[in-house]
Amino acid sequence: QQSQIRYTSALSVALIQHVFTQVVPIPLSWNHPRLGQCMYQQPIRYEAQLEILRCIHHLTTHFAACSMSLMSNKAFDSARILTMAAMTCVADAVIRMRASDVPSMFSLHLNGTAPQTPRFFLQPYGIDMSVFRVQSEFLVFLSPDLVATRTRILDYFTVQRDQVKDDHILFNFEVSMQPGSMSKLLEQVCWEIGFPSHAVH
Repeated sequence: QQSQIRYTSALSVALIQHVFTQVVPIPLSWNHPRLGQCMYQQPIRYEAQLEILRCIHHLTTHFAACSMSLMSNKAFDSARILTMAAMTCVADAVIRMRASDVPSMFSLHLNGTAPQTPRFFLQPYGIDMSVFRVQSEFLVFLSPDLVATRTRILDYFTVQRDQVKDDHILFNFEVSMQPGSMSKLLEQVCWEIGFPSHAVH
């Protein structure tokens, strides 16, 4: 298609940005009065959940590659950061959905709803978006829908952060380049399925 259509990278970036900021709904926060009507609270099968996450993964890598090949300015950087935040929000909501047929062990442990075990005191895990909240105050958005998308993203992650303890934050790269509590989360999942969690030499 690149031989027939010019500026494919710009078109790809514009399409993905439009999909995640205007088409795909941002999930509602956990304390929203209409949480039961949220699309991400509806029943889903494990295969559909996995396929959605796989599609989001492919779209994020494609969006990153295309956006990095374009000339940058403040407005474009703002839209690019917001689009990635929207994809992160959607992926977080999808991975937290409890499949109706075969619930994912990773999803259960991420939500802190896995079967209790004497080895671990199960608590929900989450992402800290406080840095995004502060930095995004200075972003330049050229359309009101981008501002509304930012507000919905902050609503979702702010309420989630209130229910996640400090030692259960994932990918807290503002503090350390280590993956945070991801090792602890994976250890819980390994314990649940009987997979060795220690390093094999």
